[in-house]
Amino acid sequence: MNKKLPFSVVRYVKTQPASNRSMAYLCLDENLVVVDSGGELEKCGIPSIENGVLASEQLPAIESLLPIDESAVVLVNTQIIEGSIIDLHLFADSVGQWVLIIDNTEAGLRLQSEQQDRLCNDIVEEQNTKKRRFK
Repeated sequence: MNKKLPFSVVRYVKTQPASNRSMAYLCLDENLVVVDSGGELEKCGIPSIENGVLASEQLPAIESLLPIDESAVVLVNTQIIEGSIIDLHLFADSVGQWVLIIDNTEAGLRLQSEQQDRLCNDIVEEQNTKKRRFK
């Protein structure tokens, strides 16, 4: 597997906030067939990608996001594979359509836990408020 990122990906990543997270990429042709892939696919929750096969057949969750127009699309804290939370970046350049996958599992799980704690606290507070009203 290629761990070196293509120039198109490196150039795009430089426009984003600094990150030391695991990254993987897919490069798609005009027919949305994977022509190149690499990076840390498994660490990003992508078990395997086969070149020469439609991206939508391998990652059905991204089908509705393709093709990519001139504007980059970024979906943060996204789950397209169970157990992995990623930031998904979709962009296009003269080389092809790019799907950049950045692992965000640790931060995403922490955020989910914090949200759940807030929700539980809100429920307890609401129940206590109702009890005080009926006393």
